[in-house]
This record gives sequence, C-alpha cells and structure tokens, in this order.
Amino acid sequence: MCTMNDSLLELVRKKTVAPEEAMNKALDKGGLMTMFTKNGIALPH
Repeated sequence: MCTMNDSLLELVRKKTVAPEEAMNKALDKGGLMTMFTKNGIALPH
C-alpha cells in the first residue's frame, strides 16, 4: 500500500506536479516536507 505522501513525492520526482502544489494538497505536510528533504527536493521560499 502506498500513502498519499508517497504518491505526491513520486509525482514531484517525475516533474508531473510542482513541489509547492504537492505541499498544498498534502494532508501530512510535515511528513511530506521530511520526504522532500531526504530526497533533495527544495521548496522555493
């Protein structure tokens, strides 16, 4: 089984979805931010 954050991360990796949009849609924003950090994905400030 795949979490929503797993799916959002995969879409960002494939450049289908921008990181900002994924973060806007995430229910677990802290968890997604951790996943982004571990995968070298930065959000613009």
